[in-house]
Amino acid sequence: MISFWANRSSSQAIPNYCARRGLAIAGRFECRVYEDAGSPVRLRAGAHIFASLDRLTANQREAAAVLHDALAARVPAAPRLNDPRRVVMRFELLTALHAAGLNSFRALRATDAREITRYPVFLREADDHNGPLTGLLHSRREVSKALWALRARGWRLDELLVVEFCDTSDAHGVYRKYSAFAVGDRIVPCHVLASHQWAVKSESSEPDESLIRENMAYVEGNPHEAWLRQVFSIAGAGYGRIDYGMLNGAPQTWEINLNPTIGMPPAHARKSLAPELERLREHEREAFHARLRDAFVAIDRNGLGADIDVALDPELSARLAADEAKRQRRERRLARLRQMYVRPQTGLLFRQLYRRMLPRL
Repeated sequence: MISFWANRSSSQAIPNYCARRGLAIAGRFECRVYEDAGSPVRLRAGAHIFASLDRLTANQREAAAVLHDALAARVPAAPRLNDPRRVVMRFELLTALHAAGLNSFRALRATDAREITRYPVFLREADDHNGPLTGLLHSRREVSKALWALRARGWRLDELLVVEFCDTSDAHGVYRKYSAFAVGDRIVPCHVLASHQWAVKSESSEPDESLIRENMAYVEGNPHEAWLRQVFSIAGAGYGRIDYGMLNGAPQTWEINLNPTIGMPPAHARKSLAPELERLREHEREAFHARLRDAFVAIDRNGLGADIDVALDPELSARLAADEAKRQRRERRLARLRQMYVRPQTGLLFRQLYRRMLPRL
């Protein structure tokens, strides 16, 4: 059994996977939510994946580390992916990769925006995976204006990064984003997306026969495996998906998502293709998913002993409860704002004022 740990807001990633592409191995997963663990926590004597660490508070990561360490001490043969004490967050990872010469660009904390020396840049969240929050910014004045607007929307400076733009477009102005998974000791290439937009997402990717065949060659050839192992090692991550580009033949890391969506979510509509290309694309996607399923099966172990109970320190439990109360207060505030935004009586005026004060970035 694989115990897959996630925070509440990202807890549907594995259930959605098990309902579709992972259906054949769904019985191997037990989905656990950090916020619902309680104390004592009963842990299965099997594989554990500590996902979503980049979405946890410091107290939640400390609690996850307690669980990880208890498993290491009492069930040492159980695979443990993502040691909460070793996994580094995005800013630390990008800083380490730049210092090692593996990334050509820097990331700065928004609190250090005055230290920007190279433009353009863009702003993004330090830990979430929603992509850029702004377009490309070409001056200190534009950065200051964008930071003011984001703070007015509710972000704190310590939640934001300033990232130097790395232009990986080819001679035709096309950007490629490569993605690959780590699952234990397996590296599983996922896909190549291509777009004329610099922030490449699946919605902006422009699939054709050439790109589908490029994807197949990438999945089957695993051309960057040695580099991928190096980056995942620096990140301290045994599970996750890395997104990266290529600059003059050298890979450039954008991020590692510690609980990525696997396959398209149920409501997502793919771009329609001609039937023969759709069959080719399905063949390419199944090639990836077959390898990913094999990687999950490889870490699933049986016969490692009895389940164990782990008690959390009462002081830590109190801090966890305070974190949860803070989250709930924030959710209530956001819900009230959403009601004002959509309410017929006040919504139009509220939206007009909001757009005037906080234009889209």
